[in-house]
Amino acid sequence: MGQTDNAISIKFEIRIPTVGGIPTVSLGQNPIGELQPVFPSAVTLSITVPSGGSAATTFTGKICAAGTAVGANTVYAKIFSGIITDPGSASMSGAASTTPDSSGNWSFSEVGTVTNYPSTSTHTLVVWAREGSIIADAKTASFTPVWGSSTDCSGGGQSLAASSLGTPSALAFETIPTQWELKVGSFGGASLGSLNGSWGLKLQTSLNERVVYCNGGDALSTPRIQLTCDSPFGKAWLLRFELGECRITYSLCATRFNGQGQNVFRDVASAGVPEDAAIPASVTIQPR
Repeated sequence: MGQTDNAISIKFEIRIPTVGGIPTVSLGQNPIGELQPVFPSAVTLSITVPSGGSAATTFTGKICAAGTAVGANTVYAKIFSGIITDPGSASMSGAASTTPDSSGNWSFSEVGTVTNYPSTSTHTLVVWAREGSIIADAKTASFTPVWGSSTDCSGGGQSLAASSLGTPSALAFETIPTQWELKVGSFGGASLGSLNGSWGLKLQTSLNERVVYCNGGDALSTPRIQLTCDSPFGKAWLLRFELGECRITYSLCATRFNGQGQNVFRDVASAGVPEDAAIPASVTIQPR
């Protein structure tokens, strides 16, 4: 800043990030504030997935996202816990990024992180569109996580099923029982012994064609055991044991699942299991 006899000159600097973020204004070496994002009408941003309500969510806390951003050269996406009503105030730090195609379509097969499994608390996806070097638009989509092995876009989620196979029908689950009985006695090792016993898995919810049975355990003092299927068109039923850091998941192809009789689960995957533990080669459920 300088002064002459007839005028005062003020010099300042505007820094516009090229990878997203909020432009800043500096007076010499001293920052004096931030510029709010500019939203020119040249960019049209929309979010089609998630579309509100529930969204198929992987056990690792990720969903898929898709939409259009006509006129944008980069799209950013980030998930926040809770409801975000002002996307312009949300931090872009750590956001995933992608480049729209020639028609403006953009998508993320997995973007995260959804938190608090197995809670179904509301989260918000915030999406920003960049035109040139500025953030041109921002949109939000709130959703409720529906936990499973896949997202809407990676196969088995209800949105993918609805778009490719027709609207899911409750008739596919109409005859399943309200409770399954699970008897298991072959878990070995001090850390897994409490998984043995006779368990009743009660129907918890069938929200948006997803079925969840649970024994009601908290996975800390009592094992939590869940039987789930994402949709009538889901690829598999999952029987999951959780205790502390241990996660043991059995799966059965949906085409072989007997909704009114005995089912034997033989395919198993595990994580966090001690070396001295023993895991049964198969587990069986039957209607109670």
